[in-house]
Amino acid sequence: MKNLKSYIPVIFYILLSTQNLMAFQGQKKVVIYNKLAYIIEKRELIVENGKRDYEIHGLPASTIPNSIYIENMDEDLTILKQEFNQEVFNWGNILRGQLGKDIEFILNDGSILNGEYFGQSGNAYIIRNNDLFTSITKDKVAAFDIPAPGRIEAFLPVFKIGIESIKRKNTAITLNYLVNNVSWNGLYTGVYKKDNGKLELRSWANIINRAGSDLVCEDIFLIAGDPSTISVRGRMRRDMNAPLALKAAVDESFQAGAEINEAGIYHSYKLNSRLNIENNKTQQIMLFDKKTIDVEQEYVYSAQENNGKVISGLRFKNDKDTGFGEPIPAGFIRLFEKDGERDIYLGEDIIRNTPVDRDVFVKIGTAFDLTGEKIQTDFKELRYGNREMSYKITLTNAGKDTRSVIVKEIYSGQWEVLSSSHNYKKLSTRLLQFVVDVPKEGKTEIEYRVRLIF
Repeated sequence: MKNLKSYIPVIFYILLSTQNLMAFQGQKKVVIYNKLAYIIEKRELIVENGKRDYEIHGLPASTIPNSIYIENMDEDLTILKQEFNQEVFNWGNILRGQLGKDIEFILNDGSILNGEYFGQSGNAYIIRNNDLFTSITKDKVAAFDIPAPGRIEAFLPVFKIGIESIKRKNTAITLNYLVNNVSWNGLYTGVYKKDNGKLELRSWANIINRAGSDLVCEDIFLIAGDPSTISVRGRMRRDMNAPLALKAAVDESFQAGAEINEAGIYHSYKLNSRLNIENNKTQQIMLFDKKTIDVEQEYVYSAQENNGKVISGLRFKNDKDTGFGEPIPAGFIRLFEKDGERDIYLGEDIIRNTPVDRDVFVKIGTAFDLTGEKIQTDFKELRYGNREMSYKITLTNAGKDTRSVIVKEIYSGQWEVLSSSHNYKKLSTRLLQFVVDVPKEGKTEIEYRVRLIF
């Protein structure tokens, strides 16, 4: 078909152009956050005498235009203006360039429609032929025949800068910019050894690239933390000062040569791997060596949470004594249990960003043999709207072993416990906690009275 011939030189021209442009790219550092990436790269330019416009290709299509800034330029060079064009090569862009021109539509049934292209309306193309307008829905079009564009670069992302120079020279510049649609998170796999209370934890950095181009670099930093963002007219705009603050943090990490380091108010993780992720792909890279951690299995009951079910989970303190002792980035964790006789998939949860010396609780799932029930046994209205209420919480254990259960009661406002059948702790203005043993094939009842003060 005639239309296919016009596509071939277009694709061939793209390959040749990209090859030439990549030759001018230099060292690149990538700092990845959980929602964006900060890229620092060196470029070489040949500048002419006087005021000229220059184009730099190869930036990702998802680059945030007003985040780009240039540093390390020679003192005799002056930047007069800059602009980032995010146009990406696609047939929609080519069709926009054909407005008012004659094109040929090849329909699914093999028939051909010729006419002057007037654009799109919803899900249809509009053409005019002899003053008659025709609408063709996109699902009926197999292909279109148009002249190959003469200059493909106009459809690729391009950074345009105006530079004034007093002479012709070769120069090197450093580009700093933020890119949307690049993200990462921790990915953890834990194997629980119930007989010795150990958790073997393997961790990966799960890196996702949706930036519009491949991500290739030698120096990769992952940042655990959330930079402030500002919403403008429904879109996300990053603070223009952010790249400067991040640059200082990254340079400090390079000088120190540390694998894990503080980066401003965040934590950075330098990977010992070369990054090469194609666009729209995800890659896992090892984050920490395997850790063997001391953990405790906990059972938690709250009538106000988890639909009133008893939840089982593993808890450990993030310190050197238990076997971890590094800042833990947020991520997804899956837990398995192996005891020599059986292999069990326990469940999965989300780990939050956890500093050193803080507790980590990983929810496994609902305990099968443990159940809880809470009922109100008394209510009394007092003066000034104050109230007193009595409750009974019944925990039942159908298993073969005694279980220790943490009971959490949640309140708001001002309140106090008047009496209780068991010891308790008021952990905060909102949280009341009991810790009780529930005997095997038996039950434990907690009764207490509380006053709410309004």
